[in-house]
Amino acid sequence: MSDFTFIETDPKHHQGIKLDEYNGQISIVTGNEGDNGKVWLKWAFPQTRNKEPGPKAIPVKVVIGNSYQEAISNLKRLMADLGADSKDTGVYPKQPEQGAPEPSPPAQHEPQAGGFNDDIPF
Repeated sequence: MSDFTFIETDPKHHQGIKLDEYNGQISIVTGNEGDNGKVWLKWAFPQTRNKEPGPKAIPVKVVIGNSYQEAISNLKRLMADLGADSKDTGVYPKQPEQGAPEPSPPAQHEPQAGGFNDDIPF
């Protein structure tokens, strides 16, 4: 297994994600980083067909490819869904934490010919 970088996504609880390679599959796994820098993966008992917990725990993961090229391609597709362009490396400096976003203003209704359209659309 290669040693991949742990990306802390929740600094308060030291939770995050990292890549993992096991049996030729590349996955994103979740875990917690200890004080010594060791990453402890989260494990779960997957459900069986009758919705009972399975007999064996496995790491919580999402398989993103069976090769590095396939994983890169799939991650680029996810980046495009987030609005990144094809030249975007996805590496950004850590932003300082900010307060809660300001609430957006309420939607403005445009009057119709006979006043406001209060009909339910279904």
